[in-house]
Amino acid sequence: DLIVERIAGRAAAEGRVDDTPETVRARLRVYAEQTAPVADHFAAIGKLVTVDGV
Repeated sequence: DLIVERIAGRAAAEGRVDDTPETVRARLRVYAEQTAPVADHFAAIGKLVTVDGV
């Protein structure tokens, strides 16, 4: 829920109407169901390269 709060705060600050808590939760669910397994697969075969974007 912390990430949902952070994105909601960003949405309020930037005037974004598309970053509702429901939308954020849906995006996180899609990530967990579709993106993370792909990353796990490539990590398992030694083909995943991660980059610290901070």
